[in-house]
Amino acid sequence: MKYETLRTVPLHSLTISSYFKIGLVCNLGIWGVFGVLVGISAFMGADTVTFGEENIYGFSAFITALLISVLFSVFGAVFLFLGGCMARLLGKFMSFGTISFHDDGLDEEQNQAAE
Repeated sequence: MKYETLRTVPLHSLTISSYFKIGLVCNLGIWGVFGVLVGISAFMGADTVTFGEENIYGFSAFITALLISVLFSVFGAVFLFLGGCMARLLGKFMSFGTISFHDDGLDEEQNQAAE
């Protein structure tokens, strides 16, 4: 299959805030799904959310699970942000490569026909 390169971005050209944004979006995707699942199970009566050594149930458990997942997401994003800052500093001395965005050139009908 032939790909058309839409855009190529060198890794050292990403801004420092981009590292935080990428980390936050990725962490929210992971911890957000986990928080929703834990919150729904606590809403239904499972012992999954604990605050102050007491189990929480109902709507408050759902909100607490979402807040905890956001907190974990921010911690994870800060951790990835610090790693990105270190990589950016190292990128001044060596090349880490590029990120390329490709388009296969197929529309929806062609993709379904190819499957």
